[in-house]
Amino acid sequence: MNLLLLTNKAVYPVDDGHSFAMSQMISGLCMAGVGVDVLSMNTNKHPKPCSADASELPKGCSYETIPVFSKPNGLTALINIFSKQSYFVSRFKSQNFYQAILSKLKHKRYDVIQFEGVFVSLYLQKLKPFTVAPCVLRTHNIEYKLWNDRIAFMPWGLKRWYLKLQTNRLQKFEMQQWLQSDAIIPISPEDQEFINVALNSPKPVKYIPVGLNIQTSEMHAKRDLLFIGSMDWKPNYLGIKWFFKHVWPSLLENRPDLTLTLVGRGAHTLFNNIPQVYCLDFIPKLAKVYAEHRLVIIPVFFGGGVRIKFLEAMANGKAVITTPLGATGISNNASGAFLLADTPSEFCQQIIKVLEDGMLKSQLEKNAERLIEQNYNNSQWGKELALYYLKLKV
Repeated sequence: MNLLLLTNKAVYPVDDGHSFAMSQMISGLCMAGVGVDVLSMNTNKHPKPCSADASELPKGCSYETIPVFSKPNGLTALINIFSKQSYFVSRFKSQNFYQAILSKLKHKRYDVIQFEGVFVSLYLQKLKPFTVAPCVLRTHNIEYKLWNDRIAFMPWGLKRWYLKLQTNRLQKFEMQQWLQSDAIIPISPEDQEFINVALNSPKPVKYIPVGLNIQTSEMHAKRDLLFIGSMDWKPNYLGIKWFFKHVWPSLLENRPDLTLTLVGRGAHTLFNNIPQVYCLDFIPKLAKVYAEHRLVIIPVFFGGGVRIKFLEAMANGKAVITTPLGATGISNNASGAFLLADTPSEFCQQIIKVLEDGMLKSQLEKNAERLIEQNYNNSQWGKELALYYLKLKV
């Protein structure tokens, strides 16, 4: 089976949750014997090397990127007011990228075309005359819901009005793309249920979670807390900002020697001056960073889909403390695999409890590994997706 994967962000090197979810899916499909050709936009907002290191590509995968200018600017944002399409979507229009897709379709027969997210799906309808392959939309989130959540935190004003206008257009576009695709692959059961209810149609909607491989280390953890997440992803930024304001001072009163490592794009610029916080913008291989730390925190209070870094932390055998929203989309039989906290006092109590109770920490780590192995095994879900595609009819 040959699959063409279209993405609106470059996949390699893997440096955030979005690229991690894409790379894991590619790896799982290749392990199942699927040939995967990846065609990615390499945007000026999130630029990456134009080619991938050979060690990153699984056997059976080819990778190509096309430069695309997608960074928002005031003039194009203003002009967009007079159009009907959401600016969130129109930023990804590129004739060069479209021609690159047509070239792929001309030179190779594909059994499935997978659109990685709603933004790249703007090419879906234009491509249907050139292929008989099913056009599948894989959704990491319900994008318009994310924007509505973000807007709810904003003060009233012109910016809020503009973003609400664009979000309403995005909602219309997103639901239209659900209808136009031949199948939808959400990565969380909550998103699967939401889409099914919204469509109220026999459209195939198949939940396939992000698959992972267990990567535990025998290295002795010498550092305390770890947070991993790009700061240009608003739920990450607002969550860790809340943590530093409401939780960190109290923790240092109780544990003056406590340290926290913050890893993610923009971390050094935004939070480098906070006491006993060490900021790193990018680390290509995170396994060693996970192994060096005792506990992972994920304080997020809005957003949808699945916290990819949450799953990655558990796959690395780490104890995790997150909010109830942060645990959204995680398997229902996850009891004992992580701890929840929703207020400053709860975060303080849970963190101190794990750091001071070695048996609790060890049990959380074992349960986390078991959860990943039983519910998110990458090889298993790669085969499941490949089998689903074999049966899929247009």
